Amino acid sequence: MPFRQALITLLTLLLVVAIAPTGLEAYELRTRDIVFLVRIGTNQDGTPAFRVATSSDRGADRIFRLAASSSALEKTAGYYRYVQQVKSRQLLEQAGRYGLNSRDRQTATSLLEPDPMYIEIKQGGGGAFNDWKARFTVRGSRGGSSYRVQSPRVVLPVLASEVTGGDSKLLEQTLVHEVGHSIMSKAYGLRDLPDSPYLKLSHSGGSVTDKPFAVIEGWAEFIGAYYTNRLTIAKDPSNSISNNLYSYNANGTPKSANELLVTEGWVATVLWQIAARSGIQNAMEKLTKVMVETKPRSFAKYLEDFQRMYPQDASRLRQIVAGASHGRIYSGSYNGGGGGNGAVSTYLGQYTASVDRYMRLRYAYLSGNGYYASERNRIGRAAQEESRKLSSLESRIHRDVLSGRGSGETMASLQNMARQYEQKYQDVRQRLSRMPRYSRRQAYGMEAEAQILGEIVDRQYRLVRSLEQQPVYRTSHDRYRAPSAPSAPSAPSTPAAPVTDKDAYKNLVDRLKTGDVDSARQALEAYRETSHDGHDHTGSHEGHNH
Repeated sequence: MPFRQALITLLTLLLVVAIAPTGLEAYELRTRDIVFLVRIGTNQDGTPAFRVATSSDRGADRIFRLAASSSALEKTAGYYRYVQQVKSRQLLEQAGRYGLNSRDRQTATSLLEPDPMYIEIKQGGGGAFNDWKARFTVRGSRGGSSYRVQSPRVVLPVLASEVTGGDSKLLEQTLVHEVGHSIMSKAYGLRDLPDSPYLKLSHSGGSVTDKPFAVIEGWAEFIGAYYTNRLTIAKDPSNSISNNLYSYNANGTPKSANELLVTEGWVATVLWQIAARSGIQNAMEKLTKVMVETKPRSFAKYLEDFQRMYPQDASRLRQIVAGASHGRIYSGSYNGGGGGNGAVSTYLGQYTASVDRYMRLRYAYLSGNGYYASERNRIGRAAQEESRKLSSLESRIHRDVLSGRGSGETMASLQNMARQYEQKYQDVRQRLSRMPRYSRRQAYGMEAEAQILGEIVDRQYRLVRSLEQQPVYRTSHDRYRAPSAPSAPSAPSTPAAPVTDKDAYKNLVDRLKTGDVDSARQALEAYRETSHDGHDHTGSHEGHNH
């Protein structure tokens, strides 16, 4: 029967698991909400193989007890099934447009059984993570049969700090957070999952990263907070989400619009406010449907899609976002605009976020800890691309200021930013100078940090001074001028080039005060070249003194 064959073909394409288990063992495996796994080896194709964990496995008993008593995990498991059902309905609705009638779609839906949550209890230490594109096999507990699975898998090491630390609420939230990644994997589908170079880097709730990563982590942080009611991230201060703390910089100033949209903690905050505080009817179901249908790769797109799909809730959503962003989004200031002394350049927020991204990528490349050569090269290319973006933004800010648009507050912000980064540079150099000689690995990381900060300070002061020299700035905006900033410490590879012996001597003294040996040595060479007698008046200096 051609129609029946078409239905079978459709179901084969829609099934998530490559080969579905059969028999009593398969029934028990497939209908549990959570399946705990222990690794037993590797398949011939290189994918891992597991068996179902038992309470006799090391570290499993405590995790079992937590799962049995956790209402948060129970609710998350129910939501995990719900998201898969929404995804299945969407696929079958699409199929209906190609001739599949409602009765056959209903039959197909009953056959598309949602996957359980797979959690691997891993021996050893490290942090919990989610292998959200996982393929593996599971061996049944009563026989030798193995079943292939393609589904996200949470990996929880038994020696992870969340497990051994004794804080059951933190462990619970960690598990729910990681299942949040599984939920996104099911909602998007493997081919449409967002990607980001930050997936391999360390991060925190206040990290300023990029658009895809903020959605990836912000969603998981939201799920972790929403279902556990532990309204913070990891070991951050209590109620950091409910108090909107991730909308602020470390110095207490509010983040810009562009920074907010790439901060995972702020994304989690807004999602939580929509789901828990907005008064929007069926808010969680609406957030889910937006994710399943549009697969947004940025939080700005997520917000736009929500308003397009649910115009009756658009006004309320904009109020929530405007409040959480301190008026920087959806209140007239987000799209920039305005000139005059009090305006801020349209590109300043992008520039601040780009500086942070460049520093993180550059540090990961220079330190190189835990990366294969191919990964390190990928991070290096990403850092180069971010550096080019910084140069482009600097040019745009320069044009904004010279045109009178954003010239006032922008200059004050740039000057303040340069001074803050210079202070960070000085702090790192001081810590490095006090570090014992035997702490070589730690010193190497701090040297990399100092080099990057030096690069940032150097380019920021170049931008500020190029603007301060412009007549339009000197004559129209003197009230924004800051006191003359101290000499910016250059990166070791790009020291200043004095033109007289007096300048060379001053530069040498400045470099010696910073404690940067490489920079001081190059300044000494420059002084030798410009001094009249060409002799070394400072004595010898061999090796690196940390």
